Amino acid sequence: MLMNQLIDRIAAYIRLKGLIKKNDRVLVSMSAGKDSIFLFNVLLALGETEGFYLGLFHLNHMARGEESDSDEEHLARLAEEHGVEIFIKRSAVENGPSFEERARNIRYEILTETARKHGYGVIATAHTMDDNIETVLMRVFSGTGVYGLIGIPPRRGNIVRPLLEISSEEIYGFLRERGIPWREDETNRDVSYSRNFIRQQLIPTITGRFPMAREAILSLSATASEVIGLLDDLVMQSYPVVVERSGNDMWIYLGTIIHDRALFNHVVSSSIRSQSGARVSRSMLDEVYHKYQAHRSNIMLYRDAQIRIDKAVLGGNAGLRIRGRKDEKAIIAEWCYMVDMRDFREATVEIVETGMTIIMKMVDFAFFERNRENSRYAFVTLDERIESLYIRNRRKGDSIRSSHATKKIKNILIEMKLDGTAKNRIPILACRETVVALLAGFEHGVSNRISRDFLVDKKSRNILVVFKDCEAGPG
Repeated sequence: MLMNQLIDRIAAYIRLKGLIKKNDRVLVSMSAGKDSIFLFNVLLALGETEGFYLGLFHLNHMARGEESDSDEEHLARLAEEHGVEIFIKRSAVENGPSFEERARNIRYEILTETARKHGYGVIATAHTMDDNIETVLMRVFSGTGVYGLIGIPPRRGNIVRPLLEISSEEIYGFLRERGIPWREDETNRDVSYSRNFIRQQLIPTITGRFPMAREAILSLSATASEVIGLLDDLVMQSYPVVVERSGNDMWIYLGTIIHDRALFNHVVSSSIRSQSGARVSRSMLDEVYHKYQAHRSNIMLYRDAQIRIDKAVLGGNAGLRIRGRKDEKAIIAEWCYMVDMRDFREATVEIVETGMTIIMKMVDFAFFERNRENSRYAFVTLDERIESLYIRNRRKGDSIRSSHATKKIKNILIEMKLDGTAKNRIPILACRETVVALLAGFEHGVSNRISRDFLVDKKSRNILVVFKDCEAGPG
């Protein structure tokens, strides 16, 4: 009876927090330990009554030899017994400093990709009340702000934690009463790992002197969550345009907040967490703040395994650009889209890498005359023999012929005082290796540059207009 009440409590928590809904496909992250075995059994029961579909994921880090393989085999049998789909992956992580963090990052990366690839919209992990208490203490001892006291959120993106109000003691009781087996990881007893030290030695010592310590930590965490929520709302009301997104980047305009250190710390730390989920320390904020004071633009202020922060300029305003490190390669990578110009009238080019859509259309000279001063449009004249054009970003050695000389694209972009990421987002219209137009105005509100060999004049017969799809185009 008590065990059914435990399941009912978890079901109520899932509904209260909106973690899992009817018809959701839920991928459960499994380790073969007691917590994930418990989570699987609970969700298996709830899936039948609540109407969601279950799948399992296990990553074998191969760190414990035969024991790791036995965990894998145990989960494979469990999935087969219950007719549940399971995805088993392998990825070796060397023992040493930060092993837990490195293993966690790899696990989440592969877990997220597996869920995406196989159509699972929700990922469930078995974090418990005890994990939450340990996390808060670890953050306090390693350096955190008020936000760190919140602990583990019930949801972050599509990752949900249904067990945050369930204790390890309750989980042990459930599994033993129902005779459900699980596997013990002997490395959990190794107190050289910080979390194990807190779990095995520190918390028992504290609660021996302060019996209500666990409840006090959870109460502090709930209060911190309320305070942060209130601060976020107040900041958004008072400074509605301080933070915005542009493609994969998050931008913070510091003109109104740079002189208020407390406000700076709150806005920057909230933005970092929103962009990458990275943990923010006081030392990180100090480093960013002091480096920003330098009289240089477009410089890197901070970088670690998860996040990169730059001092940069967007739309003529200085501020911070924040992005997750996983986005760097995608942002810097070359991209190119070919447009077939044979029997051409109109084309739409969707640039996946930047999120921009460009429209190309043949127009007559009368339209050019009416709109030649409209900065939204870029006009070029084309030779009838041109069979293809390319929309791409910059390449090494690119140059464009102006009315007076040939100028390197690199130097033009330097004059615009753009950072590397912004430079790589600017579309270029090219014919083979020749730059036809530098379409910087599509991104930064400056003038587009047209090669003198492609300028429209009264003799032009094939006139192409190129514009960014943000409103109705030419008819």
